[in-house]
Amino acid sequence: MKKLYTIILLSVIHFALIAQISHTINTGGYYYTPSTLTIEVGDSVIWINDGGLHDVNGDINTITGQSFNNPVTFDSPSTNTVGAVIFAYKFTVPGTYNYDCSVGTHAQAGMVGSLIVNTQSTSTAGLILNGVLDIDLPTGGSTGKAIHIKALQPIPDLSIYGIGIANNGGGTDGQEYIFPSISLNTGENLIVCRDTAAIISYFIGCNSFDVIIQDDSSVITQNGDDAIELFENGIVIETFGDINVDGTGEPWEYKDSWSYKDSTGSVTFNGSSWVMGGVDCSDGSTTSLSSNCPYPYCSSQSGNNVDITFNVDMSQNLDPFNTPELNSTFNNWCGNCNQLTDFDGDDIWELTVSLNPGDTIEYKFSADNWAFQETLDSNESCTNGLSNFTNRFLIIPTVNTNLDEVCWGSCSPCATGFQSIDSYQVNVYPNPTSNELFISSVSEIKYLEIHNSLGQKVYGKSLKSLQVNLDISNFSNDFYTAKVVFEDNVSIVNFIKN
Repeated sequence: MKKLYTIILLSVIHFALIAQISHTINTGGYYYTPSTLTIEVGDSVIWINDGGLHDVNGDINTITGQSFNNPVTFDSPSTNTVGAVIFAYKFTVPGTYNYDCSVGTHAQAGMVGSLIVNTQSTSTAGLILNGVLDIDLPTGGSTGKAIHIKALQPIPDLSIYGIGIANNGGGTDGQEYIFPSISLNTGENLIVCRDTAAIISYFIGCNSFDVIIQDDSSVITQNGDDAIELFENGIVIETFGDINVDGTGEPWEYKDSWSYKDSTGSVTFNGSSWVMGGVDCSDGSTTSLSSNCPYPYCSSQSGNNVDITFNVDMSQNLDPFNTPELNSTFNNWCGNCNQLTDFDGDDIWELTVSLNPGDTIEYKFSADNWAFQETLDSNESCTNGLSNFTNRFLIIPTVNTNLDEVCWGSCSPCATGFQSIDSYQVNVYPNPTSNELFISSVSEIKYLEIHNSLGQKVYGKSLKSLQVNLDISNFSNDFYTAKVVFEDNVSIVNFIKN
């Protein structure tokens, strides 16, 4: 639906989409997503309104009252039309652009964004950044710092490429490390690190990198809040992070952790998505396989595998789906490569996978090649405990194991049947409503989930309360279904937002 709005509205405002690439930023309740974006000169950016009254202000900083000093200033009108284009612009001047939402106190609440517009390069993307590591190793110091690159085509002379570390958001330091004059074949993976022996030891039991290079010049010194630039013939062809922003607290922070390029990632730079290991996730680990966050490139090579059967109950999932799938660190979160089956039609979907005993994996269930995925409570016992990127957590047992069935989005089995509304006296009011919704019961509500008329999940939260007070002013006008979950039962109630 958003694409349809985009086409219609852009034709109305005569926006000439003749740029190399068109990027979309979604705008809603105190967010721009992605909040940071790296593009090239000639690219276009379109801001789409997900709901609420918002604008795109690149002129005067709403918080400080000072000019953003952007290479080109811009300031859009505000709109509260869902699906509308708030602003669209083709960037022809390179540089860093900061902006915010000047409506009310939205900027003060964190509704800010930034764009880095790089000069177009003539690179054919023969080499890409594939991973950035700041692992906490037993050897200490800088021994866990490394950068992982991958060749997308034959590289006769790697020395035309280099790396720059943009420390602490202080902007580019230019090309600081030059790769040696060696060749790479298509698909080969190279890691440049401060301590070859330490990296080899950490990745023991994993598939090995094709080339490992030790940086004796002490350039590879990035901390987990530093952006990385990849150069070709002295020109930046790819950037990880924002060179003008200290990454501490940013979605792309990788302190004592790693970042890995993957199409399913939640952090995006110039069209490439990155999966984040989670801050401090490698603390106390001695190998990748035994850590809380195995590096996705690392997969076990052991031949003494065991069969593990995963079971997920989809009977109480309200999202329309065709085929559930298992995504994990062991399959590099590959999408639909490990699909589950339900041969007996009981809504319990199963998959048996051969895995290495003793490995620590993270995983979650999704459906239809990541069309949607389960949302887990980080406080539940089966998860990794991370508030961001909450995944299921499992140490592979030493014998063939049929894991207990779990309900989609839960560490427990599904409730044994839906109860009538009267049995738990669930009240929803006012109904219809426009801004505020109350849901109450005589029994404690453990979890609340809301879906729109298309079956899309718009809200989900674990609770311990007899009453929930929700601000739904940013919800679209629609018919909604609320799943109210108790200790051992579930009630379904409906309401209308108008």
